[in-house]
Amino acid sequence: MAYKGHLSDKEFFEQMCRWADSLSTQTASKWWNAAFEVIVRNVYLQGSCRIPGLGVITTKEVKETYQKQINPETGETVVYKVPARVLPYLIASDDFVNDVNAEGVTKQYRKRLKANALTMRDYEREVRAQALNGQPTDKKVEEAKEEFKKLLKQKVAKNKAKLEKYENEEE
Repeated sequence: MAYKGHLSDKEFFEQMCRWADSLSTQTASKWWNAAFEVIVRNVYLQGSCRIPGLGVITTKEVKETYQKQINPETGETVVYKVPARVLPYLIASDDFVNDVNAEGVTKQYRKRLKANALTMRDYEREVRAQALNGQPTDKKVEEAKEEFKKLLKQKVAKNKAKLEKYENEEE
């Protein structure tokens, strides 16, 4: 069941297939379930799991607490015991943070830019943001995939020109 504004499982697998040029949502589901199982087992057994491109899922322990609530029917205060538990949380990777923002915003990105050492992922991010220009639709996603290589070459050339201009100004 999809939450408001979120993809349903089926929609998620359909989009995975679209990006992988595949037609089998069953295969996408199989691979996602396998990845999910690897993540859960590593977090459970080792306390964390690094997920390529996404970041590290790690855990923190929350101690047992008590919570007071007022029963709306009787007006009485009821005390509930909230058990101790382990909560997972994501420490996002540099690329994931930049991708979500659709531009380079992290300190690591600024260092790469200053050193003229942008990665292919940095260029891809900028091109993707330009191609989608707002909310992605199926048609826009397909168009972006088709024009990607052409736009990428243009963006690389533009950024190199900017960097050369910047270096010439410093001299």
